[in-house]
Amino acid sequence: MMNELLNFLNNNFETILVLNALWVIALGVTFAFARLRQLTVRKVGDFTSDIFFLFLAGLEICVLLVSGYVYWFNYKHSVPFTMEEKVLSNTHWVKDDLTVYYMAGNDLVATQVNGDNKKYIYEGTERVREYHFSPDGRYILIVTFKKLVLLDRRDDHSETVDSMAEAAEDVSSLISNVLWSPDSQKFFYSVAHWSKISSNTNYYLWYLKDKTKTPIKSPTRKLTSPYWDTAGQNLYLVETETMLPKAHGYLFVHQIYKIDSATLTTELIDDYPSQKALASEDRLEAKKIKLFKDAHRYSFGADESVVLRWRSPSGREVGLDDEDYLYYVNNQWFRKRLFHVEREALEGDIRYHQFEGGVLAIKQLKWLPGGRYAILAHKKLGVLILDPKSGKLGQLAGMFGSGFGWYEK
Repeated sequence: MMNELLNFLNNNFETILVLNALWVIALGVTFAFARLRQLTVRKVGDFTSDIFFLFLAGLEICVLLVSGYVYWFNYKHSVPFTMEEKVLSNTHWVKDDLTVYYMAGNDLVATQVNGDNKKYIYEGTERVREYHFSPDGRYILIVTFKKLVLLDRRDDHSETVDSMAEAAEDVSSLISNVLWSPDSQKFFYSVAHWSKISSNTNYYLWYLKDKTKTPIKSPTRKLTSPYWDTAGQNLYLVETETMLPKAHGYLFVHQIYKIDSATLTTELIDDYPSQKALASEDRLEAKKIKLFKDAHRYSFGADESVVLRWRSPSGREVGLDDEDYLYYVNNQWFRKRLFHVEREALEGDIRYHQFEGGVLAIKQLKWLPGGRYAILAHKKLGVLILDPKSGKLGQLAGMFGSGFGWYEK
């Protein structure tokens, strides 16, 4: 009963505050009228007016006490259970059939968030780093530490686009900058090789129609931040050179190149100094160039930074506070503690490198489309689905996963 009452107060705290404000206004207005002797009250006894004022004041005190208690319970009170104690063994209670993808070691897995239709759509021999849906949703480009693989979602057929040949021990290689064109008929990527004494990067366009790989002759040593235009005709890349601020007065120089996908000709279209390490998209838009920015919306896994505070489009928020409690904020107002998140020591690490007992067991946290459920990566419990409003938590997969993604038009 007490937990149900607290859940009600937490989920309706905005309403409580509004009622509190209305009672304060009512008390003030009533007091003002009484002082001006303009308040007319039908007398039941000699103390009717006093009782009415006492009732308002008592109600106001009760609202303030309830508000203070809810604040204490969420911000100061220790939740008596951890995630491991509250997690359910499945997610069949989830009222959503969205198919979510995640990287699990050498594999890419797809499953509905209610636990149905789980399958391994790609099983590799080295760890998956990232994956990219084509804008039309038909294909997925899967990037591992040694391969670039094209997968057809209609039949899960896959083929290798590029792979790293066995190199000397002191030479490393990396496939990156994967970017689909707006028409989903071609994509760009780069292959970098480096050692202690040298480095070089090769750039390619790959065409689905005839399955050909065409090299792009780079005008500089290294191009980054690729963008297609909305027509899918031209590709824009940036070279950034670091400068000495004392000598030049700025930190970076950005050079923007245009590559025509039909002729593969390269043209320098902009060259400007900047205090920022990343080139500004506004420079291209000022030249009436419309960039296709949605391609990055279909890419997942490349950014492995730990995100522990995520706001949904509707304004709801889940995250971790300073005391390692997973919390929920409904409608940008009041915070509700859900679970305590444990920490774990890093294996083989020196003791003084540990921080407050180790690192957090949660590695990634993200809202699902629609803003009702969140998906989490837990080091021990695996992939979890959370309904923050009810505090319900279920296990979607028992193994650790990361790079949560999905395809949405």
